[in-house]
Amino acid sequence: MPTRLSSLSLASNNFGGVLPESISNFSTELWFFSLHMNRLVGSIPSEIGNLINLQVLGMSSNPFSGNIPSDIRKLQKLQSFMLEDNKFHGEIPSSFANLTLLSFLSGSRNNRRGNIPSYIGTYQYLEAIRLDHNYLSGIIPEEVGSLSLLLDLNLAYNKLSGSLPLEIGLLQNLETLDFSQNMLDGNIPTSLGSCVKFTSLNMKGNKL
Repeated sequence: MPTRLSSLSLASNNFGGVLPESISNFSTELWFFSLHMNRLVGSIPSEIGNLINLQVLGMSSNPFSGNIPSDIRKLQKLQSFMLEDNKFHGEIPSSFANLTLLSFLSGSRNNRRGNIPSYIGTYQYLEAIRLDHNYLSGIIPEEVGSLSLLLDLNLAYNKLSGSLPLEIGLLQNLETLDFSQNMLDGNIPTSLGSCVKFTSLNMKGNKL
C-alpha cells in the first residue's frame, strides 16, 4: 500500500467478508475513506483509530454490525461520518464525544438504542444529524440548542419521549426538522416560531 495514500474509495463494489485489521497499515495521510454499498460484515476493527487524519469516513449500506470501537475517538479531525443502512446496535458510544469537528453525522436505519447523549451540544460545526429509524429513547436533550449551524435534524421513527425542549428555538438556521413517529408529548414550544428558515417540518405520529 502506498505510504502517501491520501484518498481511497472502494464504494459500490461487491466486497464481502470483514474489514481487516490491516487497515492500520494505510497511510496516516489518508483523509478520505469510502466503503459505501458493499457487503462487508462484522465489526469495525479498532485499528481504524490509527487513521488519525481522516476527515471523511463513509461506511453506509453494508451489513456491518456490533458497536463502534472506542478507538474511533482518535479520529479527531473527522468531519463527515456516514453509517446509515447497517446493523450497528447498542448505545451511541461515549467515544463520539471526541469528534468535535463533525459537520455531518448520519446513523439512520440501524439498531441504535439508549439516549441521545448530552455531549451533542459540543458539536459546534454540526450542520446535519440524521439518526432516524433506530430505537433511541429518552428525551431530546436541551443541549441541541447549542448547535447554531445546524441545518438538518432528523430523529424520526425512534422511541423518544417527553416534550420538545424550549432550546429548539435557538436553531435559527434550521431548514429541515423531523421528529415524526416518536412518543413526544406536551405542548409545542412557542420558541419554535423563531426558526424562520424551515423548508420542511414533520412532527406527525406523536402525542403533542
